Order: sequence, then structure tokens, then C-alpha cells
Amino acid sequence: MDINTSLSKLADSTPEGRIRLFACDCCSRLIPVFPDLDLEKLILFGQNRSSGKTDQDSLLSLRNHFGKIYNSLYPGYGDPSPKTLALSSAGEVAFTDSSLDAAINALEFSADAIAKKAAYNATDTEYDRVYDDAYALERGAQSGMLHRFFGV
Repeated sequence: MDINTSLSKLADSTPEGRIRLFACDCCSRLIPVFPDLDLEKLILFGQNRSSGKTDQDSLLSLRNHFGKIYNSLYPGYGDPSPKTLALSSAGEVAFTDSSLDAAINALEFSADAIAKKAAYNATDTEYDRVYDDAYALERGAQSGMLHRFFGV
């Protein structure tokens, strides 16, 4: 069973905040890989959101700040960079209303960001293999975290 299916099944019996908190933990793996993005602020906001400890002013301020960074990284067309994907991942846990949607999207963006970063300097003939291996490793790590976090 894949991680998205497992999360969807858990969502029926798990508080939304716990699903978002799990996604925040997974996004924390991006911090050492992309230290210059200040992802901690988004992840902390997501953690606070999981317990209902956020306010509209903080949400708008954070969205404005990171929206500018996102726009500077991604012009709106073409293949997003690893940094863009990492920022998108943390943005999901901070800003997406549905905890399940936030978790599914954040985990996919995280794995894609890590895989693209791993394959960034690979030759054309190596790119797909390096990307696929890194993606599979990250999804495996996320699956392990899911089992530890929820005891399933």
C-alpha cells in the first residue's frame, strides 16, 4: 500500500491536526537540505496550525513573505527547481486548509525536491536513475515515519 492510500485511510479515524503534524515532521527533513530557505518558519506555523494556535494576521504575513520568495524562485512556467518544490512542500503544511491534502501534497513535493536536488549535477544518462533512486529512498523514509508516527 502506498503512503497516500495509508494517509487517506488514517484520515477517517485520526484528528486532522495529527495528520498535519506528521506532514510537518516529514517536511523537517528538508531543512538541512535547503538551509537557506528558512523553512522552519513555515513548518512551525504548520505545527501551530495543527493545534489551532494560529491567527489570521500571522497567516497573511507569512503568506506574503514566502509568496515573494516563491515568486522569485519560480516564474510560473517550466520545471520547478528543487528549492521551489521544497518551499511548496512547507507551504502546503502551513497554508492548505485540508490536513490530508496538505500531507499528501507536502510529502510528494518533499520527495520530488530531494530527488531533483540529488540528480541536479547528474549527467543526462544518469539523471533518471539518480532521481528515481533518491525519490524512492525519500518515499521509503516517509513510509517509515508514517509507521512510527501512527503505529500502523
